[in-house]
Amino acid sequence: MCRMLAFQSPSPRTFSSLLADRWESFAGLSKQHSDGWGISWVDDADQLHSMKEAGPAWQSDAFAYAVSEIPALAGILHFRWATPGLDVSEANTHPFVWEEEQVSFAHNGAIGPVDKLALLLTRESLARVKGSTDSENYFWLWVQNYSMCQDSITAAGITVRTLKNNNLELDYSSLNAMILQSDGLFVIADYQEDSPLNLDSPGYYDLYFRQANDLTVVASSEWNIPNNWSRIKNHTLVALINGGLKMTSLD
Repeated sequence: MCRMLAFQSPSPRTFSSLLADRWESFAGLSKQHSDGWGISWVDDADQLHSMKEAGPAWQSDAFAYAVSEIPALAGILHFRWATPGLDVSEANTHPFVWEEEQVSFAHNGAIGPVDKLALLLTRESLARVKGSTDSENYFWLWVQNYSMCQDSITAAGITVRTLKNNNLELDYSSLNAMILQSDGLFVIADYQEDSPLNLDSPGYYDLYFRQANDLTVVASSEWNIPNNWSRIKNHTLVALINGGLKMTSLD
């Protein structure tokens, strides 16, 4: 399982500046979620960049530099807590990137079994998979759908419905995901409220957001979240395009 953070801003920001004095509270989540970290960001030339390592963020000089020194107009950050049985490796570390279209993707949750999930992918998509995670298969399924409809919101809806309604008997705890493109940020909030981890740690899969002065920040739970942040309703897609925020039901 994992922790995620995303933002969109009209002026360049660093990740560590987004949460002000609460940054250390969020960054501290990497001590438990220590099986890799990664970030993707869009610069002021609308170019997508990514950086990731298989080690823990809290011990990484590269992470410390990236979150405090690299300015961006939008970005996503991911701390990985590996699903048991899946390797801790750079290939399995989020975010995953579709280079041709400059799209980056991060996921928090588990979908399985992975071999059955892979049956939803075309031969072309399977050839793009580099690691062994359910999350990467989820990403390329979204890419398949986006390639057909050329619309990020529609692709997210199709992908979520496909994962929930198929004849493969897939099981999932959470489909929470963040999708970053040069022209938009899309956040999927969709999880099983009765999954074991959510029952053990109530609210674990909740996502929260705050919008102020055209800066929008979205984050996973389990840190010292300020009272002026709002919880995103389960089964909701949040679309941030040019500073505008739109919420769409995924039910």
